[in-house]
Amino acid sequence: MNLPENAVLIPGYVDYYCNHVGEIFSHKWGVYKKLSPFITKKGYQRVCLSVNGKVGHESVHRLIMRAFREFSDLPVNHIDGNKLNNNLCNLEYVTHRENICHKSLLNKGTPGLSRNKNGKWQVQIFIGVFSDKQEAFEIYQKSLQILNIENKYSK
Repeated sequence: MNLPENAVLIPGYVDYYCNHVGEIFSHKWGVYKKLSPFITKKGYQRVCLSVNGKVGHESVHRLIMRAFREFSDLPVNHIDGNKLNNNLCNLEYVTHRENICHKSLLNKGTPGLSRNKNGKWQVQIFIGVFSDKQEAFEIYQKSLQILNIENKYSK
C-alpha cells in the first residue's frame, strides 16, 4: 500500500503517519500499513504503537491533533460528540471546563449536569486551577458555604 498523499508524519513517532480523516499508518517494516484501531470502554479509538522497542497505546484523536495542530495537554473535544469521528475538522482543544460543558450540552442541553454510570444525575462545577494547595482548599470551602452544601469530609 502507498501512503495517502495528505498523510503526515506524527511528531515524536518515527514511522507513524496520519491523515486528516483520522487514519493512522505504520511504516515500521518498509511497507505502509493502515492500523486498525480498537475501541476503549469509554468509546474512544486507540492504536498500538512501538517506539524504541516500547509498545504503548495512543488515542487516535490525540495523534491527529499532534500531527496537524500545535501539541497541547488540553483535552481534545469531538465537536459533534461522536468519539469515533476523528476527522481533523471535528477536533478542537478545549479547557477542562469547556469539555465538561460541551459533554453536558450534548447529553441533555444543560451545562454541568450528566448521568453517572449508575444512571443518577451528577453536578459538576469547575471552580479554577490553583498553584497553592491551601488557597485551593479555602476556595473549595467557601464554595461549599455559598452553595449551602454540607462538607461530609471536613476535619
